[in-house]
Amino acid sequence: MKITPVQALNDNYIWMIQDGNHAACVDPSDATPVLIFLVRNRLMLAQTWVTHLHHDHIGGVQSLKNGFMESPVYGEADIDVATHTVTAGMPFPFCDGLVTVWAPPRHTDRHVRHLLEKAEGLHVFFGGTLFSPGWGRVFMGTIEELLDSFQRFTQVPDETPVYPSHE
Repeated sequence: MKITPVQALNDNYIWMIQDGNHAACVDPSDATPVLIFLVRNRLMLAQTWVTHLHHDHIGGVQSLKNGFMESPVYGEADIDVATHTVTAGMPFPFCDGLVTVWAPPRHTDRHVRHLLEKAEGLHVFFGGTLFSPGWGRVFMGTIEELLDSFQRFTQVPDETPVYPSHE
C-alpha cells in the first residue's frame, strides 16, 4: 500500500491510497489532479471518502462519479454526492483493509475521520480538523468539543501516521 498527497486548490491535499491497481481518494476538492494521478499510475478509482460537506473537500466528487460510476462515495447523510451514507463507528472494506468511520466532535457537526486498518498498521485521515501547523476552525460546536476529539486521538498508537487535508 502507498499513500500519496496530491495538491489541489490553494492549500488542500487529496490523499490517494494505492493498493495494487486500485485506489481510494480522500476529500477530492478537484477531479483533475485525481484523474492525472490515476492515469500516471495506471490505477482504477475504487472508492472516494469524504470527511465533510465543504466545497474544498467535495468539489471534484461529482466529476469523479461521472467517470467512475461503479466506484462508491462514502460520506455523511448531509453530503448529497455520497452514494453510501456512513455514520460513527461504521466499518467498510478497502481492498484487504478495513476503514472505520470516526465521528467525535469536530470542524462541522457531521465531520468524520477515516481510520484505515491494514496488516501494516493504522492510518488516520483527518479532513479539516487537523492541519500541519495546528487545529482546523470550529464552524459548529465548541472548542472544548474539538479538544475532546483530539484527546480521543491520543488513544491510537504513537506511530500512527495522520493525513490532514490542508497545509
